[in-house]
Amino acid sequence: MFLDYDGTLTPVRARPHDAALDDETRRVVATLAERIFVAVITGRGLADVQARVGLPGLVYVANHGFEIAGPTLAWQADPSLRPTFSALRPEVDALVEGIEGVVVEHKGFSIAIHHRLAPPSRVPAILAGVDRLIETHPGLRKGTGKMLVELRPARDWHKGAALRWLCDHLAKAGPRPVPLMIGDDLTDEDALAQAQREGGVGIFVGQPERETAARFGLRDPTAVTELLRRLADPG
Repeated sequence: MFLDYDGTLTPVRARPHDAALDDETRRVVATLAERIFVAVITGRGLADVQARVGLPGLVYVANHGFEIAGPTLAWQADPSLRPTFSALRPEVDALVEGIEGVVVEHKGFSIAIHHRLAPPSRVPAILAGVDRLIETHPGLRKGTGKMLVELRPARDWHKGAALRWLCDHLAKAGPRPVPLMIGDDLTDEDALAQAQREGGVGIFVGQPERETAARFGLRDPTAVTELLRRLADPG
C-alpha cells in the first residue's frame, strides 16, 4: 500500500503546516501496517512527514522519491544535491519577498512555493521567477501541483521510480509485491501509472482536472480512511 499524504490521508490545506493527520486515520493506517507493507509517498521532506504521521513502522518515501526511510531502510537518491538547494534558499526567499500569502518549503532535495493564498495577480511573476532560476541553474527543473510550483532536481526520478525501487527491494526477500497506490495530484501520476504496470491498482482521490492513470477513484480523504479501515479489518 502506497499512500500520498496531502489530499489523500489529509485534506489539502491553504497552509502546508495545517495539514494534520487525524487520530482515527493514524489508527487505521497503523492497523493496516500490521497486515501488509505500507509506505507514505509524498513531496514533503522526510523529517516533516515522519513527524506528521508518527508511525515508526512505516516506510516513508519523501521529496518525490529522493529520500526513502523505514525500520530497515535509509536511502537517498543523491546526497550531493543538498548543498545545491541550501545555496538556492536566499534566491527563492528573495523571489517571494513581500508577497502576502506565499509559503515556501525548503525540503533539502526540493523547494516548494505555495501560492494558494497569494494575490492571483502576483502568481505570474512567481512562475516567471522560477523559470529564471531554472535557466541559471541547469541542474534544476520545475514541478507543479495544486496551487504550488517546485524547484526539483533535473533527474529522471519521481514517485513512480521510487515505487518501482521499493517493489524491487521487497522482491529480494519474497514474491514481487502487487502495489495499490492512492494519490490526488499531478505529482502522483507517475506512481499511479507504475502501480498498474506492476500489476496493481491506482486510485485517484477527488475529481481529476486532467486525464489520470488511475483506474478507480475515491471522493475525498474521508473515503480513503474508510477504504483503509475495510482493508485493515476485512471481517
